[in-house]
Amino acid sequence: MYSFVKIWVRLALHFYCGKIVINTKHQYIGDAPLILASTHPNSFFDAMILGATHPRTFYFLARGDAFTKKWAIPFLRSLNMRPIYRLSEGKENLDKNRQTFDQSVEILKEKGALIIFSEGICVNEWKLRPLKKGTARIAWMCWEEENQKDLIVQPVGMNYHSFEGVPKRICIEYGPAISSDDVSRDNPANFYNEFNDLLTERLEPLCFAEDDVRLKKNPGKILLKVLLALPALLGLLVHRVPYVFWRGFIKDKTKRTVFYDSVLFASLLILYPIIVLLVTIITVVITSNVLWGLLFFILPFTAWSYKQYKSL
Repeated sequence: MYSFVKIWVRLALHFYCGKIVINTKHQYIGDAPLILASTHPNSFFDAMILGATHPRTFYFLARGDAFTKKWAIPFLRSLNMRPIYRLSEGKENLDKNRQTFDQSVEILKEKGALIIFSEGICVNEWKLRPLKKGTARIAWMCWEEENQKDLIVQPVGMNYHSFEGVPKRICIEYGPAISSDDVSRDNPANFYNEFNDLLTERLEPLCFAEDDVRLKKNPGKILLKVLLALPALLGLLVHRVPYVFWRGFIKDKTKRTVFYDSVLFASLLILYPIIVLLVTIITVVITSNVLWGLLFFILPFTAWSYKQYKSL
């Protein structure tokens, strides 16, 4: 399931995002055990983007309340998600975190990779929030308790030009990695504080304002805009009304919380190809002309053209 969803999300990002800039100057590309310690401004959309754009296969530490429904647990685990509980999700659940931490260490011992949102909470804003101790705890367990000195902790900054605007413009900034030699390990309490101070120091430069030049539109390409004008217009005429209706529906259901952007993208990821397929089948049946089957490719192309046109 994970591999299929990764490919599907990567494809969908070409329709939802006008620009994704990835600064790989400091990106670790080896096969050692890896933690991506990421900022968390945009709910589970952050995880989808990081997982889709990075070459490694990742496990994710996700909100524990997502695992409250038994029917959802197998699906979430098939996407490599593991629960992490906060006090607000019930004091009785906190003991379950030890099992998740142990599983995370086992993943890393097998040279696996984790994505952890080190702030522990998502807020739609353009600044770093105080870090929780989860990332530090797993690093301590690996470096000190398991003597797994090859673990790499990679700071990552997720940046968006807007948390509602589409096409989305995104910049992913990888900062200098943290290794076991960068932090003293005399006792856990001192280690957690020193580790979080260092991680904060390396994450802060990776967060920048919404009007940063790296989040600006692509330079105007006049010839490309001319070529895209007609299919973009068709895309606007065909998609605008249903998209505005669906966007309003999602805003109402998410009550304009931090989940809005993620739910909108995920719902379109699932529903749009189904709708295009149904429209194509119905049109072919009504017209008795198989050539209308090309709608299955034409409709997404016009949507992509409109996205590209708006991005220039």
